[in-house]
Amino acid sequence: TDGAGNTTTCSFTVTVSDAIAPVFSNCPNNITASTNATACGANVNWVPPIASDNCSGTVSISSDHAPGDLFTEGTTTVTYTATDASGNNATCSFTITVNDLTPPIFQNCLANISVAADNSCGAFVNWTPPTATDNCSIASVTSSHLPGDRFDTGTTEVIYTATDVHGNTSTCRFNVKVRNEEVPSVEDCPADVLAKAGESGQVAVEWIPPTASTRCGELTFTGSHQPGDIFPVGTTLVEYTAANDAGNTVTCTFNVIVSYEDLDVEVTKVVTPDGDGQNDEWIVVRIEKFSRNKVLILDRWGSVVYQATGYNNNTVVWNGLNTNGVQVPTGTYYYVIEVDFLEKHLKKSGFIELLR
Repeated sequence: TDGAGNTTTCSFTVTVSDAIAPVFSNCPNNITASTNATACGANVNWVPPIASDNCSGTVSISSDHAPGDLFTEGTTTVTYTATDASGNNATCSFTITVNDLTPPIFQNCLANISVAADNSCGAFVNWTPPTATDNCSIASVTSSHLPGDRFDTGTTEVIYTATDVHGNTSTCRFNVKVRNEEVPSVEDCPADVLAKAGESGQVAVEWIPPTASTRCGELTFTGSHQPGDIFPVGTTLVEYTAANDAGNTVTCTFNVIVSYEDLDVEVTKVVTPDGDGQNDEWIVVRIEKFSRNKVLILDRWGSVVYQATGYNNNTVVWNGLNTNGVQVPTGTYYYVIEVDFLEKHLKKSGFIELLR
């Protein structure tokens, strides 16, 4: 405006533009999940992010996925986009990784199978193979044995293994038992064994053990007693049992019958102590079985030339010497033998000839 009141104007515009994008305040962290049991993916939930802006007006938020969506196995990027009224955009991104940790499932794993062995100690066994399913996909199914394979007697474990495309495995196991139904055999079962016992009432008894055999499988052969065992006076049952791996058994039984020794001795009538190894000592047969004994040898005049207790034909035995260790002459001698055994008493006497 000049002094005379004349005016003119100068105008210009100030334009304020919103160039600041919205800001997300709670963008989720990366998420890891496992596949569902029935799908090769997982339904994943999260808290949606929120966005604010420096200017008033509506901030619109869009996303390529929503909480609860099904995500397939692998890694997926989820992106949220916020747009303000001025068209400024901001993004929030995070990843969802779904791992397949679910192993395959066998639908019809078999129960144990039991069959009888054939004449060759085995059997061909058939079955319907089990099948496997997986929430993703089966890569392979392998087995240790196949239907129709031949199995030996005994129990064999059959193992099927299913592997999915992500390396998860599961197994189906069952046993195939081939029964050995043959009964073992026992040969040479002893007859009853007779034995004599001394004053102790016990004696070691020997016999030849029987033998056992089976055509198939393992064999166990046991005996209640063994040769050389000590048996008391009386009757003892001895039993041998042969059992195969199927539990079939056969037995062999016999009795060991022990009685006391008969109180009796036999006297050798001639003694020839000349060192030729024959009749050098006076043998009283069976006297060693009776420790409570007394032996006297007298000459023709009734004088005692030898006496002993515990006569045993070995360490205590007459060899033609008198009590002083001097050789007695050739001639006829009188002997007296007395033996006590249990409640019995035996006395025997007579004549013997000593020849040099």
